[in-house]
Amino acid sequence: MRRLVIGLVALGLVAGSARGAPPTPAAPAPPNDTIAAILAHGDVVNASGRFFVFAYKPDGTFTAGALSGTYTVDGGKLCITIDGVVDNDCADYPAGKKTGDSFTVDSEMGPFTVTIR
Repeated sequence: MRRLVIGLVALGLVAGSARGAPPTPAAPAPPNDTIAAILAHGDVVNASGRFFVFAYKPDGTFTAGALSGTYTVDGGKLCITIDGVVDNDCADYPAGKKTGDSFTVDSEMGPFTVTIR
């Protein structure tokens, strides 16, 4: 009888905690290897003949010459915000790129070329 009572109490605790626990939000996917290389080394972006040298910090901020802003990453997407210029502009980055590689990315503001430093 004692085992039955302990079992029921334990079952009630497990069921109660499962019922009352709020859902855990899904964590964003880690960056792909291309974005990891960009965050570690920076990149040069050629947008319509204008070149911007980006340096990224682990705290989610970046600088690009006189510009600065914030970034977020979700798997193969890098999103940037520059106050008054761009608001959370996200682009898909191809996997498998490394330092020295150049490639074209399509974003909400149009295509641009990225070279990983």
